[in-house]
Amino acid sequence: MGHYISFYGFARALALVVTILGLLALAVVQASPPPGSLPIPFSNYGVVAVFSSELSSGSGSITTVKLTSNGGGEFFVVKLLIFMPVAQESDLYLYSMTVDGFYSINFNQYNLEPRIVVVASGATIGDVVGSLQTSQQNMGTALNLLLLKDPLGNEGIVVNGGPGNGLTVGLTFASETVGAQIAAEAVVTAPSNNTITIALS
Repeated sequence: MGHYISFYGFARALALVVTILGLLALAVVQASPPPGSLPIPFSNYGVVAVFSSELSSGSGSITTVKLTSNGGGEFFVVKLLIFMPVAQESDLYLYSMTVDGFYSINFNQYNLEPRIVVVASGATIGDVVGSLQTSQQNMGTALNLLLLKDPLGNEGIVVNGGPGNGLTVGLTFASETVGAQIAAEAVVTAPSNNTITIALS
């Protein structure tokens, strides 16, 4: 009994060889990875406090507090404490806030009565985040986008790390004042391999 290969069987075998060669050719194609960094596990987050000081030039001027991170991943500003060594006769209130360089709120436009007071007249310490939390009902959804739970369960302002990102807060006195020394300390929940920087201007 003789052996033979039909043309149909030969064609199927040839198609299989061509398919395998095609797959092998695909296997050596190099593709660049997708952009962006790998997500940082919440277990790798820790808490840090950073401090800075600046002399405010008085009524009508804006004292700016800027918080940035040198690494990837979100960070959470749990407290942004404002200190003055001498109590003033004017409230220090929240003027503006910018998140990651693109989401900005000018609190002046809301004409809130009372305004979002950070340090009340006659006091020497206040908290920006705490002031936002107590004003959340008056402001509605504008603040709901800003305040989220951090990995440790604390409510804070969430911002991104890296160039161009971070939190910028503007503060100003409500009425005439000569000027005062203002210091800021932030309590931040951030990826443990990041460096958090605070600056006043």
